[in-house]
Amino acid sequence: MTLAHPPFHFARRRLGWCSLPLTLALSACGGGGDSASSTDSSVASPIRNMQAGGNYTGAAGTNETFTGPIASLNGTTVQGNAADTDEMTFTTAGTVVMNNGSTGGTITQIKVLNLAAGSNTISFANGTSGIVKIVGASGSDSVDLTGTGNSFLAGNIDLSDGANTLTMEGKTYTGTFASGASSSDTLVLVNGSDISGATVTGFNNLTLANNAQVTMSPTQFAQFTGTVTAAGTTERVTFSAAGSATAATSIEQYVLANGTNTFTAANADVTVTGGTGNDTFRFTADQILNRTISLTGGGGTDGLTIDAATTSSIDLNSVSLTLSAVNNVNVTGGAGTVTFTNRNGASRVLYYTKSTGDATINLGSGGQTLNLTSSGGTSATTITGGAAPDTINLPSTLTGTITLVESGANMSNRTQIDSVSNFNVVGGNFFKTGVAATSVGSYIIGNADTSNYLTTIGSGLSIVLNNTGQAYLITIQTGSAAGTYLFQNTGSDTSQFDDSDFFIKLTGSYGPITTATLIP
Repeated sequence: MTLAHPPFHFARRRLGWCSLPLTLALSACGGGGDSASSTDSSVASPIRNMQAGGNYTGAAGTNETFTGPIASLNGTTVQGNAADTDEMTFTTAGTVVMNNGSTGGTITQIKVLNLAAGSNTISFANGTSGIVKIVGASGSDSVDLTGTGNSFLAGNIDLSDGANTLTMEGKTYTGTFASGASSSDTLVLVNGSDISGATVTGFNNLTLANNAQVTMSPTQFAQFTGTVTAAGTTERVTFSAAGSATAATSIEQYVLANGTNTFTAANADVTVTGGTGNDTFRFTADQILNRTISLTGGGGTDGLTIDAATTSSIDLNSVSLTLSAVNNVNVTGGAGTVTFTNRNGASRVLYYTKSTGDATINLGSGGQTLNLTSSGGTSATTITGGAAPDTINLPSTLTGTITLVESGANMSNRTQIDSVSNFNVVGGNFFKTGVAATSVGSYIIGNADTSNYLTTIGSGLSIVLNNTGQAYLITIQTGSAAGTYLFQNTGSDTSQFDDSDFFIKLTGSYGPITTATLIP
């Protein structure tokens, strides 16, 4: 006998059997169906409509979507399957602490949370829900991963348009975390947050917890072009990779990675530690003058770069600047009058680019090197060496005058022999020796070594010296002391070559040297 199809479908629930028409059974009895899942799913999945206080267990082998308003989580238990990609989709926006055992339900093995359009505030009571992905809709969403344990370390956050906020824990993340096209999206990091191995995009603002120490790449840091908030006094960003980074005014400390780095300061007090590679620390003249700065270069060839100021006077020995393992200083002169004094210490190298303004350059003590270049202009430059032998390399193309002050305690003499290259190659160069030259002669020595060349020169000059102001261009042709030297009889003993006479070594090319070259 053939039986007719029954008019009713019977679905079993935990509270017993229910008998409903087929069109109502799926909703009221929590059964499966063939409806398409949310847009986040890659395959069709049954939809399970949730009601507050319900108890829902997913079917093994089926990707299901448990859906309903946020209020439907109240007192509700939802159990997915570890092997399935079960989702939860909210049909209303709102605020909920997920998986708190009461208003946020009891949730396990749910992989994806889809938010409704509107403003959502989502946080987690613990990390046992299994959720590893959150998909936002239109509206402003706030997602706080605090309390999620390790579930989101390799997770996925995909927030839509709106002013979104994502808060991450003090853990190391490798997942993908993206916000929408709004210019008001904020990433919040706490102490220990490391996002350097994650893909983090779309966030314009950064908030650090008080005194938090966080890790990220320079590229990640560069996206925060909006507001950077760090209310404490010792926040620190450690960069995981070498590159270029521009500081934020509210963050006090930075640690650079090994490799080649360029760090551009903000108008704020700052401490920067370099890596083992070549690091460049870039500041403006105003920042150097008005801020407390500590720079540690680490390994490599590290340099402090000071950009142009219209008019300034900078003495690196008197400002609140601490340099450790930073021997190179790069300065760009300004359009106005600039006075710059290099930091004391031996073997420091100063690169100075002369602009259109007059410049006075003072080398620090200890024996330093000045490399002077020019960006044009007809302004004057005055250079004063330190109390130890300095190396001064003048530009081979320059307009304007250059005066090297070689008098007083810093005079180049037999015990402090400065070296100057390209002197007077393009004209307009002077040695200010304190005594006007009365004559300039020449003197050639065939051979001399550094062990005896001063004695050899003194012996030869003693025959011709008889008054103050005599000058000689001395050439030693061979030997370890081979080279060209310039002498002027400026001392009190007019018949001898002594320690109070002007004496310098000319290297590279040099131009005409006359009595007009040596000035008082």
